[in-house]
Amino acid sequence: MARPTKDALPDPQHHRHITVATVAERQNGSRGTIDGKPFYPEMKPADALGQQTLAYELKRRGFDVELERKGKAVAVKIVGLSD
Repeated sequence: MARPTKDALPDPQHHRHITVATVAERQNGSRGTIDGKPFYPEMKPADALGQQTLAYELKRRGFDVELERKGKAVAVKIVGLSD
């Protein structure tokens, strides 16, 4: 459910947030942070996989969808719904 905004209808744009814990246990049993930078190159492929999965699931449920390029990103759009 979208949160209402002041003087406007709620914005139902589907989006997701993925959290990766950057804490790990060391060999000595203590805990510390790990460097998250190695995950950065995987963000775009993970997003592309998420968009493809969303498109597949919407189609499976009977929606007509198309992929829409937004800059370098691709977004799933349900045909017939306006922005």
